[in-house]
Amino acid sequence: MKKSLQLSFMFLIIFIILSQGMMADAQKKNCPHKIPIKGSYCIPTKCLDMCKKQHGTLGSCSEEKGFCNCACK
Repeated sequence: MKKSLQLSFMFLIIFIILSQGMMADAQKKNCPHKIPIKGSYCIPTKCLDMCKKQHGTLGSCSEEKGFCNCACK
């Protein structure tokens, strides 16, 4: 009984540590990156260029006016 309780506690601690690490890693990405556009209209080729320069990824026009969405790496 005592060993099974210790083993269960050990697995619980390992699970908590791993899940905290995964949550911290997910928050670092902050995806998708939003880049503000000057002007009211979005030009897809301009979004691609801006995303490649700033983040090194692909990009597309956002549904919100005045923003480009850049994908995560």
